[in-house]
Amino acid sequence: NVVTLTATDSNGNVSSATATVTVQDNIAPIVTITNDTVALSAAGTAVITLDSIRVFSSDACGIQSETLDSANFDCSEVGLNTVTLTVTDSNGNATVLNATVLVIDTIAPTILVADDTLYLDATGSATLDTSLFDQGSFDNCGIASYVLSETAFDCDSAGQTLVIGLTVTDVNGNISTANVNITVLDTVSPVMAVQNIIVQLDTFGNATIDSSMIDNGTSDACNIFTLTLSDTAFSCADVGVNVVTLTATDSNGNVSSATATTLHHWHSVMIA
Repeated sequence: NVVTLTATDSNGNVSSATATVTVQDNIAPIVTITNDTVALSAAGTAVITLDSIRVFSSDACGIQSETLDSANFDCSEVGLNTVTLTVTDSNGNATVLNATVLVIDTIAPTILVADDTLYLDATGSATLDTSLFDQGSFDNCGIASYVLSETAFDCDSAGQTLVIGLTVTDVNGNISTANVNITVLDTVSPVMAVQNIIVQLDTFGNATIDSSMIDNGTSDACNIFTLTLSDTAFSCADVGVNVVTLTATDSNGNVSSATATTLHHWHSVMIA
């Protein structure tokens, strides 16, 4: 700024001269801030505003700008984050302060499941995992674990519809639970093993056989319920080779059959 200095002596003589006065503003804005907590949305994002951090700001010559170095957050920033607020006055003086923003995830996973059927294998066992019934469960920040109340099943569960509890935990510890109905089925038929036999007719020309004579170790993981033969009684008219069918039914109604031959002799010696 240019100022004029005028001097007047005691006799009225006057002289003037100019000088330059430089006025400086070296006082930064007065600013107070606060920390903030922000929750992620269902999309896994969160936004803070200037008003979330700045409580008060003032400057004698006026504030020109107020800026935050970070205002947008996502799942990767769950926890404590440092943000910087810069307040600059109209003369370029700046106050820079750091605040803490706590980013939290409070949204539990969304569970989508459908009832399904689990089939026992040839050993009479089955293992349940979520791929069987999960229909696209999701979480804004990702699912960490699926825990089932029961995963291993055997013949004791065959034919039952069981209510299985499912607990889903996301990467930030939020938990959802649901139930799913799982029907356990045994559809594996018995494995047949038969043997041919020779049977002698008795003195009356008759012979009787039962399934134990034809069976040679027929098996099923869930137990054989019945073994039946297509023919059990023979007479003189049957001397020679006869074909019989052994039918095995397991405890869950699955059926298998196999044939064997019976050779009937008159007064021969039976060989099992």
